[in-house]
Amino acid sequence: MKKLFIPLLTMSVLLVGCPYESANPLSEPNVKVPSSILGTYEKKGAETDAIVTAKVEKITDFHFLMTEVTNYPATAETDEMKDTVFYVSFLTKIDNDYFINNLAYSPSNLDAMNIKIDELKSNYKAGATASTTKIVPKIVVDTVAAEEDFEIDEYPPMPDMYYIFKVDGNFTDNKFRLRGLTKNLTNEIFKSSNDLYNYVAKYKGLSILYDKDEIYTYFRLSK
Repeated sequence: MKKLFIPLLTMSVLLVGCPYESANPLSEPNVKVPSSILGTYEKKGAETDAIVTAKVEKITDFHFLMTEVTNYPATAETDEMKDTVFYVSFLTKIDNDYFINNLAYSPSNLDAMNIKIDELKSNYKAGATASTTKIVPKIVVDTVAAEEDFEIDEYPPMPDMYYIFKVDGNFTDNKFRLRGLTKNLTNEIFKSSNDLYNYVAKYKGLSILYDKDEIYTYFRLSK
């Protein structure tokens, strides 16, 4: 098994800084959001003095919103800072394991996120469990460009990209852990969600499938 797997996941180069991005989620959203995942958590993982809180709220029976706020303490060189990221998420179940498919949005593209949420709610009311139409593409604006007063319309539209994490633990406990898929995967390998699903199903028991720099533990603060 490993002889087939290792050539696709060459471990000689580890990319650090952002999780693996996939053009395809693992599946359509077909797992109902467990009420036990809802609530507020403290997120631990990266080696930093920052304090990260995560709030999980239900969007539909199949989707939830994760709002993560990172508070950076003041230093001799910088003032106290806060950073927020939003994830429109849904679960995939493979055997007895859960995975989270995350679509990330920054405060600069909240309009696109709200369009996505409204679409999900509308489709759910109409009896659909997943989005069947394309939304207005997200626009990514970096800090430097924003400071230089560039217009948002000058940036090219970006397709939806999913961050995929395996869930370790049980949502009914007071904590759970997320492990991101390794950055050494490439979208060229997977032409569809079905391809990605089958690949992860085959190798999900191997630690090499996950990125050692993308491991986070969520400790429940309140429900």
